[in-house]
Amino acid sequence: MKKLLAVSVLALSLVGCEQAVTRKFGGSMSYDIPTGTELISITWKESNMWVLYYDPQTNSCTFKESSLYGAMEGSVVVKNCNYRGQ
Repeated sequence: MKKLLAVSVLALSLVGCEQAVTRKFGGSMSYDIPTGTELISITWKESNMWVLYYDPQTNSCTFKESSLYGAMEGSVVVKNCNYRGQ
């Protein structure tokens, strides 16, 4: 019974921390940016992933944090970004 409980806890924690597992041990994951935006960059800060994308409709750039379990996610919006993509 204890082994089953331990395996269940481990499985649940791995499902919630896909980013950390991908960052530390390799593998793959997916992340969807909002429709109609252009990806500029992705970077890591510890186990959190930060995504920078441009929205041509609002002429703004958004730097969004994607954290473990979605517990603390922040974002910074730069207005009048005037990004000139490739």
